[in-house]
Amino acid sequence: EAPPAPAAPPGRVWRSPLAWGLAGMFAMSALNVYAMFAWLPSILAGLAGVSAATAGILLSVYSVVGLVPSLPVPLLAGRLKSVRGLALSGSALFLVGYGGLLLAPQPLVLLWVVLAGLGPLLFPLVLVLINLRTRTPQGAVALSSFAQSFGYAFGALGPLLIGILHDATGSWNAPVVMLLVTGVVAGVCGLVVAGPRMLEDQWHN
Repeated sequence: EAPPAPAAPPGRVWRSPLAWGLAGMFAMSALNVYAMFAWLPSILAGLAGVSAATAGILLSVYSVVGLVPSLPVPLLAGRLKSVRGLALSGSALFLVGYGGLLLAPQPLVLLWVVLAGLGPLLFPLVLVLINLRTRTPQGAVALSSFAQSFGYAFGALGPLLIGILHDATGSWNAPVVMLLVTGVVAGVCGLVVAGPRMLEDQWHN
């Protein structure tokens, strides 16, 4: 009996559109969460005129709401042929939440905070897709390392970028517009990873 053919050597993960799509989704989700934890009370005070106490309560609401998708999203992603709906839902929640804060902050400020807080459902979605979009342990490790390293590094810039924009413009409008843009980017990345493609089909030389 002939010995099995050796497996094709892995290529560079950064050449895979799938890897970049997952890294982009992770980065946008992380950037939003870090930025909101750092600046949400100040944004709400500036745009909606809420008191410091109310802003603190709304930050707590944002934190709790973000935990809600952590269980159903991975379960749904494992059952769906395409995660396009989930990815676009996260993007839409960012857009509606931040758009509401810009255009009509009162009296629906609680609603906008809840919607923006649900947007990071992209975070558990990316984590489960790392396994769903790979065939081998080596592929999963490589994809996880790439997506999370890039995602956390870029996401950590969120508070800094928000602060720079606020200082440069003297307003919270520009920082929230930037967060709106991250929602659009997350949606585009979601379309890239939506279909049932595998990393190993893209990263072999």
